[in-house]
Amino acid sequence: MFAMSRTRLLQSITGRSAAAVTLLGVGAYFAQSRLISTANAESNEPPKVFSGFGFTTLRLQSTKDVNHNTKRLVFEFPDQNAVSGLSLTSALLTMSRPEGRWFPVLRPYTPIGDLNQEGQIELMVKKYPNGKASSHIHSLVPGDTLTFAAAIKGHTWTPNQSRQIYLIAGGAGITPIYQMAQGILNNPADKTKINLVFGVNTEQDLLLREELESFKTRFPDRFDYVYTVSHPQGQHGGFKKGYVTEELLRDVVRADGDAKVFVCGPPAMEDSLVGSRSQVGILARLGFAKDQIVRFYLYKCSAILHHILSQAQSTTPLEMASTPFLTKLTKLRNLGISQNHLYLRLLALKRGLHTITTAIMSQASTICDLPTEILLIIAHHLDAFSLIWLQRSCQLFRGTIPSPSHLELMEAEITQFGFQNDLYACLDCLRLRPRAKFADNMVKRKKAKLRYNAKQRWCVDCGLNPRPGTNRYTVGNIITILEKPYVICLECREFREGASEIGKSLAVCRVCRRSTKAIEERAEAERRARRRETWGSDSDSDEIIPPSPTPSEKYMNMIQAEAAMYMNSPGAGSD
Repeated sequence: MFAMSRTRLLQSITGRSAAAVTLLGVGAYFAQSRLISTANAESNEPPKVFSGFGFTTLRLQSTKDVNHNTKRLVFEFPDQNAVSGLSLTSALLTMSRPEGRWFPVLRPYTPIGDLNQEGQIELMVKKYPNGKASSHIHSLVPGDTLTFAAAIKGHTWTPNQSRQIYLIAGGAGITPIYQMAQGILNNPADKTKINLVFGVNTEQDLLLREELESFKTRFPDRFDYVYTVSHPQGQHGGFKKGYVTEELLRDVVRADGDAKVFVCGPPAMEDSLVGSRSQVGILARLGFAKDQIVRFYLYKCSAILHHILSQAQSTTPLEMASTPFLTKLTKLRNLGISQNHLYLRLLALKRGLHTITTAIMSQASTICDLPTEILLIIAHHLDAFSLIWLQRSCQLFRGTIPSPSHLELMEAEITQFGFQNDLYACLDCLRLRPRAKFADNMVKRKKAKLRYNAKQRWCVDCGLNPRPGTNRYTVGNIITILEKPYVICLECREFREGASEIGKSLAVCRVCRRSTKAIEERAEAERRARRRETWGSDSDSDEIIPPSPTPSEKYMNMIQAEAAMYMNSPGAGSD
């Protein structure tokens, strides 16, 4: 069954009942798990749970209440020797199905346990009023399951890339901050120093307090923290009172050398620290450059996902494939979420094909294993550069993925990448080519980028070898490329560097012009030799050699000779 073609597999799945499809999905899941286990056993590496393509469902092992609205949840892996496979600062996109809702709710959560721990992964989830996902997760009991839709990669951290970093967290934003601090401090090769500023509403909201104080005890020279509570209850000690303000940070952070600041918290807090279009952020006023500030987008990601999914519930599959809806999905690109991956999920769920899609995806360990129909859907929503790079990645995509249209190439050439690399679109070969492949008159004036006649531009190669039915360059045309003349030579008919004389370009190439000039010089030498023989001069000087007659003089001499013959003939001049 697994050896059948992609098309037959899709047709067979679509034509069967939901029960059969469910069995197929379960069978594919166990088959894939078995294959992955075998492959990892041969490579002596622990299997990675979140490295494949498709949904991952884990069983809840245990829960623990942290405070009145926060829980720690431990999920176990099917293979007790498996690890998460997540990189530092990664998050997991959970998919919940609260009671009374047929459409799922997606929310990102950051694991707080060791990412390399075998057999399990731990989350800490704060329950919000009317929070659909958090309320559903808090209602889970050991033995229940939770589905994870994707892994979201955060900032790429390499050991010792900064000597000093500052971590600023607010509320539940402590989870990615804690994960980063834990990964750095537990790495013996990483000597980075960390200062943490943690702001909360009440003392009960100081999550992971024991773990953070343990870091202070274990790494006194590398880790330090400052707590600030905006609404303390009763007497307080060990923390400051108030918000994360500029005055507080001025005593903690220093914008020296390669120092970096990592921020995660509610949107209002992040905007005040990082800044926005209308105001300068606190960190900028403290001397930090833009490339020294890293912002975790979990809160923003959650808001965007909520907005998209809310709209998806009231749209048809056709409307979901429209440009306005997909434009909203592009906002997730900078957040580390694949636009096309999420689009396929939404479209499949909207059409009620969740089980079918899961069955297909469970067999696909890479994108190359996806059915052709899904590959074409992905290609339809990629930009021109992504299409080109995907086509060049392997032979499968070169024969499956369609090439970008001329309109898409025209849009690609005016992107930042197109301007930086000086790329231009060709009408005939439908490629983005560098400036040196076009004649000067093809990239200037009316045919320059963003000009109304740019769509009529073609490259030099297409001009020399035109498509049937098109008129491009012909013999004798002078083509200037980067202010250097080239020509289709009138003599040899080859495209070569053109010759020029007295600042004027000629319709012949340099090679032919050099040969012609040598022949002319040899003929001139022979002519002079004959003239010397005719006039009996031993000197090579041109002053005593009469100039050779011009064609006009030759013609006049011929007329005069004929006239003389006529006058000397019998009867000439008689009536």
